[in-house]
Amino acid sequence: GDPVAAAGDRLWVTLIAEEGIIPLHATLIRVDRQGACGLSIESPAPPGQHFLIGLYERAAASLADAGDGLR
Repeated sequence: GDPVAAAGDRLWVTLIAEEGIIPLHATLIRVDRQGACGLSIESPAPPGQHFLIGLYERAAASLADAGDGLR
């Protein structure tokens, strides 16, 4: 189909996780032939930053726990 966005366009991206939903501003960097998109996400306001840090910490802990089972 016809493209609906081009490189350089500003977009809203919504991240949905168990902890909640956060809207983020992003800039479309590229779209490949398979339709995969590359985005540059802008830093959110402090509450959004805390939300993202919490997600990162939970994901890191989950990976660490999974790694313990490999030893």
